[in-house]
Amino acid sequence: MTNKLFNMSLIILIGIALLGAVAVVLWQTTVSGQREVIVDENRLSADQFLAQSVQTEEITTNLKTNNFIIVKFNVLMDSKKSKEEFEKRAAQAQSIIISTLSSLSPEELQGEEGIQLLEELLIEGFNEVMQLGRVIGVRTIDLKIQ
Repeated sequence: MTNKLFNMSLIILIGIALLGAVAVVLWQTTVSGQREVIVDENRLSADQFLAQSVQTEEITTNLKTNNFIIVKFNVLMDSKKSKEEFEKRAAQAQSIIISTLSSLSPEELQGEEGIQLLEELLIEGFNEVMQLGRVIGVRTIDLKIQ
């Protein structure tokens, strides 16, 4: 009788442990998969920042009006693999920059709010084409409107 009770208790404990393990695995794959890793660009060391960022070439293009603009950006990725992908997509990035700028007027680009708007639009545009990682920051390092 004691032997049967021990065996039954052991089987129940193993069953509960297996159910718990399955629940943990399912929870990790569904809940953890939905979380995005957010890299705080202000916490990156100078070496990490350099390893994960790409500087665009100087781009000259027309704005929405008859004005033209000369710009240059530093684009920060979430990983080194993302940087490699972005470098391979340089032509797409340049196209995104030109199309974004051609939809804006000089007035929309004035001041800190204008530059911030442009940077946010570029992040969205770049992330639409990125597959391996994502762009987490764009910094305008040169901007001349004429």
